[in-house]
Amino acid sequence: RCNLNCIMCSVANRDKLEELSLEQCLKVLINFKILGAKTVDLSGGGDVTMYPFVNAIIEKAYELNYKIGLITNGIKLSNIKYEYIYEIDIPQN
Repeated sequence: RCNLNCIMCSVANRDKLEELSLEQCLKVLINFKILGAKTVDLSGGGDVTMYPFVNAIIEKAYELNYKIGLITNGIKLSNIKYEYIYEIDIPQN
């Protein structure tokens, strides 16, 4: 899902109805945590803020103590429960 139609989009021809279910996403979060993952960056073939269950995924990732990042165009950022997103400090040279 995406709310834009960018000419440089690498997934513009992808089936827009193809997406993981909430249950599949939660299972992935849990399994990767068991394997030792510490961070999760939410992205996809579109804009992650358009996924109807994005906040449930963010909340579960927060419960599992992941550091959480998003790749988004920012248009629907107001839909996100941003209090669960960690701030990342970028070292200055």
